[in-house]
Amino acid sequence: MQVHVREFAGGSPDNNGNDSTALVARLIRQHVETSTPQEVTTEPKPVMVIRLQSKKQLRVVQDYCRTILNLPEDDVAVLTSDNKNTSSVFSAVVEKRRIPDGIRLVLTTSVFDLGLNVLNTNIARLILIEPQDSVEVIQFSARFRNVNV
Repeated sequence: MQVHVREFAGGSPDNNGNDSTALVARLIRQHVETSTPQEVTTEPKPVMVIRLQSKKQLRVVQDYCRTILNLPEDDVAVLTSDNKNTSSVFSAVVEKRRIPDGIRLVLTTSVFDLGLNVLNTNIARLILIEPQDSVEVIQFSARFRNVNV
């Protein structure tokens, strides 16, 4: 698993004039292209988890995934304090300690930082955008128990 920590200037992720958003866009595109199996497999798809500092940032990335990459809604989980009580993915993480198979990308805010343990072995990348300090990086990356950082 790779861990990336970056700043986020808030522009459109496909804007090549912005290094941080361009990097996030490039990493998502690369993940989508490499996690699409060419043959039928029973292995769960690799999952990329992006932790953003605000819901506004999250919406920018979500719009990019929907409009530019044409990712199916079922492949992307959006987890915030607004939907933590209604999201089936959030419920699965709380109750089963797993991100459900079929999810390729998780976009989340700080709602994911404390008290959750994720036991998936198919976490490919963690990306943290604008962490406040090193403790935040450690707390977030520690949620993922069965992967090597």
